Amino acid sequence: AEVTLMNGNSPPMRGEANLTLGIGGPPNPYAGRMYFDGTWTRDIHFGETRETRLSASWSLEPRRAWLGRHRLAAAYSLGEVTDARANSWLVLAGRPYGTDPSGVNNRIIVRNYLTEGSYGTYRAGDWRRLPSSINFDGRTFQTAYANVASGGADNGGMMQRIGSSMAAAQSFLFSGRLVTTLGLREDRVRNTQLAYFNDPVRGDVVDGDPARGVVNRMLGRTRSAGVVWHATSWLSVIANRSSNVGVPPLARTTFPEGNLAPLSKGRGLDYGIGLDLLEGRLSSRLVYFEGSERGRVTAPVANVLRDANIRVMEAFGGALVGTGLPFSAAQWDPVRKAYTPPVNAISNDFDARGLEARITANLTRGWRLLANYSYTDSGRVGLAGEAINWYGFKQADSVVLVQGVSQNAAGQYVVDPAAYLAGGAVAKWIELSRLHPSAALGTLTTSTGVPVAREIFDLVDTLNAEKEAQQKRWGVRPHKVSLFSAYDFREGRLAGFTAGAGWRWRSGNVIGESSQGREIRGSIITAADLLLGYSRRFARLPGRVRFQLNVTNLLDRTDIIPARFATSASAPDGFILPGGRGVAYSRYDLVAPREFRFTTTWSY
Repeated sequence: AEVTLMNGNSPPMRGEANLTLGIGGPPNPYAGRMYFDGTWTRDIHFGETRETRLSASWSLEPRRAWLGRHRLAAAYSLGEVTDARANSWLVLAGRPYGTDPSGVNNRIIVRNYLTEGSYGTYRAGDWRRLPSSINFDGRTFQTAYANVASGGADNGGMMQRIGSSMAAAQSFLFSGRLVTTLGLREDRVRNTQLAYFNDPVRGDVVDGDPARGVVNRMLGRTRSAGVVWHATSWLSVIANRSSNVGVPPLARTTFPEGNLAPLSKGRGLDYGIGLDLLEGRLSSRLVYFEGSERGRVTAPVANVLRDANIRVMEAFGGALVGTGLPFSAAQWDPVRKAYTPPVNAISNDFDARGLEARITANLTRGWRLLANYSYTDSGRVGLAGEAINWYGFKQADSVVLVQGVSQNAAGQYVVDPAAYLAGGAVAKWIELSRLHPSAALGTLTTSTGVPVAREIFDLVDTLNAEKEAQQKRWGVRPHKVSLFSAYDFREGRLAGFTAGAGWRWRSGNVIGESSQGREIRGSIITAADLLLGYSRRFARLPGRVRFQLNVTNLLDRTDIIPARFATSASAPDGFILPGGRGVAYSRYDLVAPREFRFTTTWSY
């Protein structure tokens, strides 16, 4: 797939405020006019998957009944995946204004003026009609698309080969009163991180030759065991246990070096009872479960951290590299690379526990009732631990980090070196800032127009927001209840019709906490659903045809749901809106509106 687009917040609509073309230049003919502008990007993504599978199964029934009955199965699959992607920006070719070919100083902003009221002029332009050359700064430049920095999902390539073997056994012992299952799966992975070559115009380009890539070999095993004991004709006891080693996702790289994520490890446990009463007319199941995963890989905030690193090192490069400055270009390059690892993911641990209860009642031959209740407590722990260590951030408590940047009376951002650990990236930035007056953290600005000190402030602020959102159960709705009942008409004029209705309830979400550490809950969510169905046979058509209409959120309850309580250091228990309008919220969730789904099924 190849897509050329303006992404993010582009194109914005603005007004031309400049009266002259450049400082002291000729009058600007576009002064006062509105325009759209933005930067064009190109995303090229190649993916190919091939998989071969072989499976076999056996049923064993020994002559001696006490040996039980057994089902055995085995399978093998071989999967090969190739994935390469390159994101690029429209630039002045040849890196005229910075060593990074797609750096902000080399990018081209395309502007299209509009005539107010003439809607045919309201456009952002057409990338197919862009000029092939541009006159700027007394020179003529060719235009081209230059790739973003190498590494990660935005500019990277992987080739992966997975050989998976699986064996499973299910045994029925003591006339079926005891049922056991055993399973083992083994994944042998060879992952090749493709290398790059440096093109003078396009920058870092993925090298498709796997011989020049970095090979990673991994072995993942999954084990599971389960047992069901039918203690009586109406009571069953259930237990399952599993452990696994997970193969990391393709092209997910993490701190500190930007290599593939290490293998994750998971464990699961559940046990409970099942009841079968009134000759099958009433059945229920109650299960308690626990699950954990260590070394899980996830994407949130990783790109924000990576891009901030690139901006900071670009700013330092502009202040410290050149004739008469502390670094030459050759000396600076390894420093820049060391502090701009190509990461696109962060690791974390995940824990979950809960209770699930289900009751199914066949009240009559055509009338059934289902009731479900669940309690779940889940959340991430240890979010971005390797990134925090890489930066050298300190913990303020078990969740949030120390904010080492503040503003003085003049509004300037000031960094406290004691707030960061020696050997981390921030300590290195502080060291670099002392090498030249123009590299001071409070005045050296990055491509976003903010000082490096503000970038450090934003890094901590971003991580704290994500850690609070993930590790303080924010968003969790612990309790859930659902009811559903349906009736099948089997006689009379309504024979073949089915009518059903359901009701769902979810407890209030955790949206914040008070200054005393008490969780603050948001709004509960309720919804009603409807089912209408009709089944019949048609002449000369084998089998049966069923028409079914499902209506979700029947009453169309779409009030927005508060998702985050608005607090700050000055208002830890929340902001109060003026005019007696109550507390303020910083985020909301939208509820899906009423949905109709019509399905036709032909069974023969």
